Amino acid sequence: MRWEKRHGPAYSLLVVVLGPGEGVTAEAGAFMYGLGDYEVRTHTGGVLRGLMRAVAGGESIFLNTFVAGPGGATIALAPAFPGDVEYVELRDEEYYVQDTSYLAHHGDVEVAVGL
Repeated sequence: MRWEKRHGPAYSLLVVVLGPGEGVTAEAGAFMYGLGDYEVRTHTGGVLRGLMRAVAGGESIFLNTFVAGPGGATIALAPAFPGDVEYVELRDEEYYVQDTSYLAHHGDVEVAVGL
């Protein structure tokens, strides 16, 4: 997986190049365009977590996972509000992100609302 941000620092666009079988999960509404061989899997990340994101965090109930097929794919994502995009490498800790600031993740990450 490779990624790059374009058009920053305001109105940033995140372009993710996925190899065969790789995936990226994004908030609903972040998808701008896709090129190549990919499948979109829409899920809640857990019904209760999805409802909490919607009610307490103002986020969508749904998340979309884009998984590249054998030919690979390019996925472009954009935040809901103008601003920059930054990559944060997660460790085995909890991270709290301001509502509407989450855009996407890869790997095994649990997205939930912290009160």
